[in-house]
Amino acid sequence: MSGDPDKARLLAEATKAAARTTDPTLSGVPVIGRLLLLAGRLGWTVALPLVLAAWGGHALDVHFGTGIQIAAAAILVAAIVGFRAMWKELSR
Repeated sequence: MSGDPDKARLLAEATKAAARTTDPTLSGVPVIGRLLLLAGRLGWTVALPLVLAAWGGHALDVHFGTGIQIAAAAILVAAIVGFRAMWKELSR
């Protein structure tokens, strides 16, 4: 009968492991840490396209001499793309 306590222990460990995969509070990373990671990831999702669009749009405006028209259009498109990516990330 020495096998029964081992089976019970293994079953208990397997149950705990299954609970960790479904419950975010048991996964090892505190909830506040997960929220901070999400905030950072969402910030980069929005900020990076905006910065690249502003930089690239300004370079094109200087090259073509169009004032701020290309940069403004690029920033508008980048904002739409960034916020759409953020929405998709939050919907997951």
